[in-house]
Amino acid sequence: FSNSMLVLGALFAAQAVLKPFIVSEACDFLFAGEALKGQAITETLDVSGILIAACFIIGSFLIRYGRELRIDSDEIA
Repeated sequence: FSNSMLVLGALFAAQAVLKPFIVSEACDFLFAGEALKGQAITETLDVSGILIAACFIIGSFLIRYGRELRIDSDEIA
């Protein structure tokens, strides 16, 4: 479960970082370069996507840490 959360967090982070570049390239292609680019809505960095990614990644590490604590407590008892 923690591995899938880590992968999901990495995908959210990649999507949040790469989305402005992909939209910029799509605007260049669809709107014939610079001719109509001023009318297109430009994308900025998606902060909410980065926060969601951080929550997934931190949650993944917390689950792993909790699992290690449980294993250690079972070995002691």
